[in-house]
Amino acid sequence: MLTAPLVITQVPTVRAAVFSLAATMQTGGLYGLCLYILVCAAGSVLTVPLWMLSGLAGFAYGFPRAVGAALPGITLGACCAFFIGRALARTTLGDALRDHPRFRMIEAVVRHDGRRIATLLRVTPVMPQNLLHYALGATALPARDFALATFTGLIPVTCMQAYAGSLLHDATELFRQGGPSLRDPLTWAKALGGIALTAAVLTVVVRRAQKALAVAVAEAEHNGRAP
Repeated sequence: MLTAPLVITQVPTVRAAVFSLAATMQTGGLYGLCLYILVCAAGSVLTVPLWMLSGLAGFAYGFPRAVGAALPGITLGACCAFFIGRALARTTLGDALRDHPRFRMIEAVVRHDGRRIATLLRVTPVMPQNLLHYALGATALPARDFALATFTGLIPVTCMQAYAGSLLHDATELFRQGGPSLRDPLTWAKALGGIALTAAVLTVVVRRAQKALAVAVAEAEHNGRAP
């Protein structure tokens, strides 16, 4: 599930479609925005990396407008994957997932304090975010809490990814492993300053979330052992 989108994006037809989408987003107004949100919904179901979706918005709209487009789109897509995960939880695949130690930990802490824990899971790198959509769908977490946790929990990383996308000179750099090409001193300054600031903020947020999540896990385990 994780590797398939990365492999598919190497197909020339798929890349051409992404370039066309970026152009439509830049010039298509409301139509381009709606098309992007639909792509986010489909991309989340297909486990397209979130950095690619946020980066595309950053390239097309610039920062911070990209955040306003990416967050709702990614949240909508995550909700679609959430409901698919809930349906899959009733199958043999769901039974296998529940036997995985990482999922048992997630299920235990979500039962302890659903919305807060789901938000912390969004901030901390417990598992890839595009798989977390499905994993949380297999728990007892209410859909409303999932949507709120996804929207708020992904704000820090979406801001960083959208800012990185805004530094791109053309859409082909969305697929470049080395990141955006920094061709002039002003772009270098913007990149270094912006990335340093967002990385510092993201580090503080992640560390605090990890501590809060560790406390929640300990409390959930304690409650599970309590008579």
